[in-house]
Amino acid sequence: MHRIPHLDLPPLRGASGTVQLPGSKSISNRVLLLAGLAQGQTAVHDLLDSDDTRVMLDALAALGCGLRREGPVLHVTGLRMHERPIGDLVDALRPLGCHIEELGQLGFPPLRVSGESGGELATDQPIRVRGDVSSQFLTALLLALPLASAARPVVIEVDGELISQPYIEITLNLLARFGIAVQREGWQRFTIPQGSRYQTPGTVFVEGDASSASYFVALGALAAHGGAPVRITGVGRDSIQGDIRFVDSAQAMGAQVRSGPGWLEVHRGRWPLAGITLDCKAIPDAAMTLAVMALYADSPSRLNGIASWRVKETDRIAAMAAELRKLGAAVVEGADFIEVSPPTAWRVATLATYDDHRMAMCLSLAAFNPLAGRDDADGPGVPVRILDPQCVAKTFPDYFEALFGLVSTHADDVPVIAIDGPTASGKGTLAAAVASALGWELLDSGALYRAAGLAAHWEGVAADDETGVARLAATLDLRFGAGPDSGRTWLRGREVTDELRLESTGLLA
Repeated sequence: MHRIPHLDLPPLRGASGTVQLPGSKSISNRVLLLAGLAQGQTAVHDLLDSDDTRVMLDALAALGCGLRREGPVLHVTGLRMHERPIGDLVDALRPLGCHIEELGQLGFPPLRVSGESGGELATDQPIRVRGDVSSQFLTALLLALPLASAARPVVIEVDGELISQPYIEITLNLLARFGIAVQREGWQRFTIPQGSRYQTPGTVFVEGDASSASYFVALGALAAHGGAPVRITGVGRDSIQGDIRFVDSAQAMGAQVRSGPGWLEVHRGRWPLAGITLDCKAIPDAAMTLAVMALYADSPSRLNGIASWRVKETDRIAAMAAELRKLGAAVVEGADFIEVSPPTAWRVATLATYDDHRMAMCLSLAAFNPLAGRDDADGPGVPVRILDPQCVAKTFPDYFEALFGLVSTHADDVPVIAIDGPTASGKGTLAAAVASALGWELLDSGALYRAAGLAAHWEGVAADDETGVARLAATLDLRFGAGPDSGRTWLRGREVTDELRLESTGLLA
């Protein structure tokens, strides 16, 4: 994929409209794994299409899962390992000392594999796992150990305080949907019943991503004042995801939120926002959005319980502190907290994203005019530059398109460079090079005239019929390619790259 080095955001003034969230990454990958382990076929609706889910799909396909798309629905058939011949592997392992019992047809799974001593996976004693570094270790055990429960119940005990508990709630909820009823004693002891077996629920709908919803809840709190709200569909207050609790925090800062099954609507309420002090253990990912919202508060905000930020895609505490300081904020950071005081004077900034999707999406909110909604709302805004914006592909590939579909700007806020010159002077080539270097969009005005002429030719409108040509030009369905499609042009959905360069088309123009 062609990487865009940066994205320049002009000062953003307001926002309204509806955004459909992509499916939750946490739910999508868990559902895919559970469907792959379950007996039968599972129809998965609203699956997230992102880098992470594509990796999971590739892994399941390699293991022998049946994957079949039917429009937007993915049909997953549980692991068909009984059909995969592995006699050669068995022959290779036995000389190494592995004890292998072939429980079904010779040369095919299922197998019982143990070490030279004949020992099997020891599940007669509780399996211990640390909970104070990442909840992902516990999730991995909860997903895998039902396969080892044939002889006895399997017990998992957590050492230390379990962080990111809402993600374990997602895991337990989805395990129950696939037939595994895990018994829980607080957050310290989990028991998988003897003989647990994965069974498909038939159909599963993937919720919209509650962490991604936080950016648009913040958008409404910052910019949706007066008329239409920012409406978010795909997730509501009935969500099984812990990050939906972000809504409570946004309301504490001043957002006005209405909600229903699968939707949220957000208006701006209190302005400036209120500074807050909050324990964020329940919303570790969405808490990053609060750190950027703190830029718009009337007093400092302190976010506690975020030690897990240190071990994410980057050290998010250090990264967030560094980037918010660029904007003029005063930031204090600790082992498990960050305190943000809003800028006294906003600065134009180039913001690094550290190849971290959530850093990129959070920091885009810094492009809002800090004067929005006050008496001098038409004053100068503060643009920002986001480095490596395409890192959002991990969970929300179309994030910036969704953002631009909601926000409004002033025409004077959007910088434009015009390059002109006589015919065949190379202005088009130069403009393309400049746009590529800056990461800006390129509008080929000459192509507009040629496309209008071509549309007139298709419609049988004479080139000197000013009224007829003007009517066509006003509704020209024209699209210029970007990235790997740069230089290509489509008119009414049909590629016309070569036709636009014809001498006959130039004469029409």
